[in-house]
Amino acid sequence: MITTSTILILFGLYLWLNQRIDNVVDKATYNSLVEEIKASENLPDRFYEIYGQVTEFDEMLTTNKFLFYRLVLNKRKPCPCVDASYGVTHNTVDNLTVGLALDKDVSPKKCLDFYLSKFDFLHHTIGIQNASNFYYQKDLEELSDDEMLELSVMTINPSIYNKIRNPEKLKEKVTEIKTNEKHKRKNCR
Repeated sequence: MITTSTILILFGLYLWLNQRIDNVVDKATYNSLVEEIKASENLPDRFYEIYGQVTEFDEMLTTNKFLFYRLVLNKRKPCPCVDASYGVTHNTVDNLTVGLALDKDVSPKKCLDFYLSKFDFLHHTIGIQNASNFYYQKDLEELSDDEMLELSVMTINPSIYNKIRNPEKLKEKVTEIKTNEKHKRKNCR
């Protein structure tokens, strides 16, 4: 009985989130967001792979799957379409509603492109391309895997994992991720 009730409540929440987009953001603002996301510059393919090692990003991870992971499995996974809605809305529930709507119009990969183009890397550095130039004096596609890994780690929390303020914390986290990745590869063999 409890399981059935829980499933019905979660399904009702899902339906409610899907139906309220017109109450959360006006059509012109939403359409403008979709166009901005579609127009955002693609990140290098290698960056998506490395970013996935850090955040478990999966280009198939829609807001629907994010909700399943978060509410049913209680796992934290990033949701770029929810992240892309920050600034358009001002609370988590509204962000989820916009994220669900974005799932129908753009891919999670494009949402990530957009989100990282607006991400604040501190030191008056907005966007991943600017962060690449600021921290490494190179374009993003010219970075080494380790440099891409550092930028990816900075997206977790740019204050804690800051290359200038806390280089030791950043290096520590990068080492941890590399070690975990080696263990994953070893166990897959």
